Amino acid sequence: MIEPLLGVSIPAETASAGKFHRAGDAAEMVLLLQQVFDNVCAQRNLADVCRFCANQAGVRLVAVEGADHELQPILPAKSIKHWIDMASPVSAGVLHLQASEPDLIDVWGVDEMNLNRQSQAAMIRVMQNSSIRDGAFALLRPLLLAAQQKAYGKEVASLRQNMLSVYGTRAGIGKQIELLGTAAAHTGLDLRAFPLVRRFGEIQIKEKEISSAHVQAQTVQFMKRLHEKLFDWVKPVSRTHVDIDLQKAKPVMEYWMEMTGVTPEEMDQNVERRGLESTILECKQWLENSIIEEARRQGVQGQGTPHIFYEEMMRLALRLGVNFFDLRDFRELIAINRDVQAIKRGILDEVTVASRAAVEKLGPDAIEFLKLEERIDLFHRALRLEVPPGEAEAAEINADSFHKLLGSLKTTAGVPLHETEDLRRMDQALDDAANFLQLSKKRSRHMATRTLELMRERGDDRAILVAGGFHERAITRAFEDARGVSWSVLAPTPDLSELKKS
Repeated sequence: MIEPLLGVSIPAETASAGKFHRAGDAAEMVLLLQQVFDNVCAQRNLADVCRFCANQAGVRLVAVEGADHELQPILPAKSIKHWIDMASPVSAGVLHLQASEPDLIDVWGVDEMNLNRQSQAAMIRVMQNSSIRDGAFALLRPLLLAAQQKAYGKEVASLRQNMLSVYGTRAGIGKQIELLGTAAAHTGLDLRAFPLVRRFGEIQIKEKEISSAHVQAQTVQFMKRLHEKLFDWVKPVSRTHVDIDLQKAKPVMEYWMEMTGVTPEEMDQNVERRGLESTILECKQWLENSIIEEARRQGVQGQGTPHIFYEEMMRLALRLGVNFFDLRDFRELIAINRDVQAIKRGILDEVTVASRAAVEKLGPDAIEFLKLEERIDLFHRALRLEVPPGEAEAAEINADSFHKLLGSLKTTAGVPLHETEDLRRMDQALDDAANFLQLSKKRSRHMATRTLELMRERGDDRAILVAGGFHERAITRAFEDARGVSWSVLAPTPDLSELKKS
């Protein structure tokens, strides 16, 4: 993947590109790097992106949320997991990179800490209102379902129920696409206009043709072949000595040097200081430990993104001359997982557009209810802290707007709504949510403005801003309002198994 503004080459498994805005050839450029605070894999990939940008594009300034001053390297360097365990308000990946390579980047906090503290307090209040939210929306769902049947019919209603969080039945992307196909057939919508949806359907058909038993057996076979090639150059001859085949060891040593950043000069110094046998055994130990750790990190046991690990092992196998082209089901499943990873960011947007297109086929009454349904869903997500400030601003999250929506819903559904304590307490819950969103928007704009101030003070025309994805829309809008500022968004790849645990 090539980042669109700085032209930095970033491995597809490390991060995925989002939206970008190009203001002109002479524009200041800010790469907005999203972070998942408590995900080790995402933070490691975030650090890698910063490193790539520093080495390939000369980016020196890394601005971060969670602080309001220049940060100095904290030595000795701590692991990413250490900073996550310490609940660091600043990106664990950035702190680790700064301490590991002190001369590579300058790290500045660009947050407004008073607003940060107020925002944290407001967030806690919103979270404490969860029972009020759940009780109120449990009363609204029968009305929503009744209105859906009137406006949509069974096929489209089932699709929408599995797409919106307000119904409590939101499904995975595979189920959504299956229901989209049914709704499209019912409404006459041509899905050929949606290439990612079509591609996902093709992938699903192909995946069904692959034997899971074959994949499991071939995966074991592949790893056995690779392991044999990785370690057949070193054989123990006694309790304290080994026999080393230097010809076989050469490509393995080259891989080790490349992955650890050891230069040929450093390698020669190590051999001179410690001896060839000791240096090569260090390589062997690194290989054993790194492969085990990487397998665990990528979730080889069935969670997370194991195809990323196996793709790296396949690249290594090619370098070592290990054949795996006869392992058809294993190779094809890795390719399928790679395709799914590549389209996952865009396909949710495409499914949303396609579902709206299916509703439009049903006529004006269905379209009007879709607008009402999505606004109610947005209120539900706002009370779950799932709406970025910029999106919430357009919908005016407040009690008056909510009660107007309730009036429209009762009229459309034709079903009575009985007042309860939870509904009466929703006014305060919505006020708390609105306060949190307003504070978050102010923080977002401050982070954008302060980043630009630092760039101009330092004479930099490019920088990285590391902030949570929640702030994306407000930050990018602030950059556009500033004029002459280009921006792009990158999302480091997380370990999905860690996200499921959190």
